[in-house]
Amino acid sequence: MLFGFDDKREFIPQIYHYLNNQELMLTFLTQYNASVDSDLKIPLLYAKNTKSLKMIFENFLHDIMHVSFGKIQNINIKLNAYAFCFQKRKSLIFNTKISKNVDFLRLLRIYLYGICFDAQILFSSYVYDKVSFQNNEKNIDQDGDLIIIDKKF
Repeated sequence: MLFGFDDKREFIPQIYHYLNNQELMLTFLTQYNASVDSDLKIPLLYAKNTKSLKMIFENFLHDIMHVSFGKIQNINIKLNAYAFCFQKRKSLIFNTKISKNVDFLRLLRIYLYGICFDAQILFSSYVYDKVSFQNNEKNIDQDGDLIIIDKKF
C-alpha cells in the first residue's frame, strides 16, 4: 500500500479514501514531515486549497524561489539552472534566509519524479515522531510495531 505520487498519478491508500481532498493533503503532508529530514519539511499551510500531492511541492518551491530583493546574500548559478527547469523561464535564484533551511534540489527532484512511501511505515514514523515529541526527556525505542518508553511497554 503506497502513499505518494509520481510524475503521472497519485497513490492513495484505501484507508484514506473517505477523506475530502484538503484532509487528504494535510494527512499526507503531516506524515511526510514526520518522516523526512528537517531541510525537506514543508509547512502545513501548503496543504490548504491544494488539488494534488504534487501541487504541495510545486507551491512550496514557487514560494521559496520568489524572494524579496532586500534579503539577497549572493547568487547561486548552479541552483539557477535547476530552477530554470522548474519554472521554464529565466530568472535569478538567490540564497536567502528562507532557502538556507531548505534542500531545494532534493525537493525539486521530489516534485519532478515523485515520492512514494509504504503507508504503514509512513504512519509508524508519524506516530513515533508524535510520541517522542511528547516524551522528549524519556528514552524511546521502537521495536517493530512497538514503541517502548523508558523500557516499559
